[in-house]
Amino acid sequence: MSESRRIGITILPPDVTESQIRWTGKDRCMRVGLFSIKGLSANTQDRIIDERAKAVFASLTDFLDRVRPDEAEARALIHCGALDRFHPCYPDKKHRAALVWQFSAWQKTRPRKNTTLFLFKDTISETMPDLPADDPWEQLRNEFKTLGFLCDRHPMTLLDDQLKHLKIIKIQNVPKNQGRRIQIAGWLITAKTVLTQKGDPMKFVTFEDDTGIVETTFFPKTYQRFCHMLDYGRPYLISGKVEENWGASTLTVDAIRSMNIFQKSHLLNQSQCDAKFITTHLERNTMMTALF
Repeated sequence: MSESRRIGITILPPDVTESQIRWTGKDRCMRVGLFSIKGLSANTQDRIIDERAKAVFASLTDFLDRVRPDEAEARALIHCGALDRFHPCYPDKKHRAALVWQFSAWQKTRPRKNTTLFLFKDTISETMPDLPADDPWEQLRNEFKTLGFLCDRHPMTLLDDQLKHLKIIKIQNVPKNQGRRIQIAGWLITAKTVLTQKGDPMKFVTFEDDTGIVETTFFPKTYQRFCHMLDYGRPYLISGKVEENWGASTLTVDAIRSMNIFQKSHLLNQSQCDAKFITTHLERNTMMTALF
């Protein structure tokens, strides 16, 4: 995803009127496939494709009547943006709370077993209340939970407000800090555990932010201290010394703290704690270097 964006590929969100089951590409764009939507069954994916081939979906009600997703599937489709085009103000406004309300209203009026189609087959007739605008952060949070990624930005950008209070070096600027101890914020994307000649485990870990990727090294003592915290697809605050190996800049890690993009108020407090923790750690290492 990040590499695609870096080379100028636009990632288009899932759309029930456009997406195939798998991802598709055209020109400089890639459209997210329906199979990437968590909780959307294979049967429902097939029904979306089959019904769309018969006729375009005229409205949200038309889509719901023909595809008949269950509640969890409908909410997943809404939260990831696959039903955005059915809002009257699309594409200028993405009001997903309104789509959730419309789905709830449809549930009350849809045809039931042992009832006549004539009595219940109707468009959504209840008047929608004046709903507040969606919170942008909450919208991105739901999108990430449903897809596991964000289509138009790196997930690390969700932490920008918290990270701006810290002395964070963007990953693209790591090579400019050779020999210095710095702190970065990155998303763990790959890792490999190896053994030293003495048989002690250590780890090579790759982190990325919205500007690039960096290779880091957890030597045995650091690995033993922090290995329980390392997990794929999570954000971290990392501190260490920038070194050059075979012409490439790497970070030898001496401290790391995990972050949580799903708890906004918690993150602010946690960031303050992380700032104190890492700054203290850096100052201690700087003092030790000066002494020896």
